[in-house]
Amino acid sequence: MKALPLVLLFTLLNVTAWGQPNNRKAAAAERLRNRQLVAETDRVLAETQATRLVSYTKLRDLRQNIAQRNALVVATNQEINFLETEIAENEQILVALEADRAKLKKHYAETVYETAKTRNSLARLSFLFASGSFNQAAARLRYLNQAAQTRRNQVDQINEVLQALEKRRYRLEAARLEKKQLLRTQQAEAVQLASLREQEKAVVDNLKKRPTELKSEIANRQKANGQIVQQLTGLNQTATTGTGAKVDTKRPSKAPSLMANPKVAQNQPIGQPEAIADPLAVGGDLSTSRERTGAVVDLPVIRPSGLGGRMAIGSTPEGNSLAPSFAQGKAQLPWPVKEGVITGHFGTHEHPVFAKVMVDNLGIDIRTPRDEAVRPVYGGKVAAVSRVSGMGYVIMVQHGEFFTVYGRLASTNVKQGQMVTPADELGTVGLNDDGYAELQFQIWRNQHKLNPEEWLAR
Repeated sequence: MKALPLVLLFTLLNVTAWGQPNNRKAAAAERLRNRQLVAETDRVLAETQATRLVSYTKLRDLRQNIAQRNALVVATNQEINFLETEIAENEQILVALEADRAKLKKHYAETVYETAKTRNSLARLSFLFASGSFNQAAARLRYLNQAAQTRRNQVDQINEVLQALEKRRYRLEAARLEKKQLLRTQQAEAVQLASLREQEKAVVDNLKKRPTELKSEIANRQKANGQIVQQLTGLNQTATTGTGAKVDTKRPSKAPSLMANPKVAQNQPIGQPEAIADPLAVGGDLSTSRERTGAVVDLPVIRPSGLGGRMAIGSTPEGNSLAPSFAQGKAQLPWPVKEGVITGHFGTHEHPVFAKVMVDNLGIDIRTPRDEAVRPVYGGKVAAVSRVSGMGYVIMVQHGEFFTVYGRLASTNVKQGQMVTPADELGTVGLNDDGYAELQFQIWRNQHKLNPEEWLAR
């Protein structure tokens, strides 16, 4: 391979140093984040696998774990691709550096040979005194000094190339070793994924034998969704008309399904101003709890019940101050619980057992330890406290034109009309249909549902 010119070589060294590794670092950070999330879903899955009971929750946990491991495999593949590119570039640069070193050594040898004749003092004096004029003698003296400086520069260049060679060899070996380790991890993940998919198939086959039970759960979820929508509709009408009308949550809901209502399902923007003059209208007192946080894996802690491991949430309001209004708090809100993992995502999804049957999640499901305290994610007014069939206690907190909904609570500590802050406890998390502690958390802007994962601190 033809050697690169020295200037081009060092340009390439800089591009490689500041370009490719930065991309690889981003890929490595994404892989580590997915590894962290896999550890969280592993702990959740361990809870459902600790019992022989085959349930919808176990199937959901399996699918969540599989999805997270697939994301880890994708991130690992991306990092391996960056490493392969970096290895190829390093190999090319090593060849160019070796060629440059050979050229420099050759030029240095030629320079030494040319100046060997004038190396001793007598030869230098003879060379100078042989000049025909004073100007010629001055020119010959400059030549001798320049020749000496050239030799010193050549030695410096050779040393720089040698240092670059050593660094590049080290980086090449490190990249090769890292690639080898990632490939080994990838193989282990493939084995684990195959085992999880077999477990998933077994659970699905088992659940298919219980269609009546599953269809009843789907119907209960839809009924609960309808009641929540009905309450929010009443609250928004009350806020708009000022009539003070109340919603009867005990009567069976006649609200249409969200999937049948394209205006709700599409989350169309409502076009109302986000800035509200009254501070109480957007959350009141902005004081917060020092214990609140937002999604970092902590060291495992043995627990007699709950998730069997600590999943602390990692962004306290003190470290990440609340926005001046709820609308400006996107991706900054503290989580409603101190510990938890998202086990059910927002939106409409195909049922994992029944093909072509769609189920709608108005928010997210957060698995928590038992009796976990629930707090509002932003200051506001308790707009409703009710009991919803299949959802336990439900608390709705109003933040101006926004509402946050906290469902599946076992107990409540607040009353309708009460002003609350993130330091206050709304209640405690209750159990889902399969007996696992799980909070249903929703965010609405008037009657338009929003994805809570886009609003909570990452």
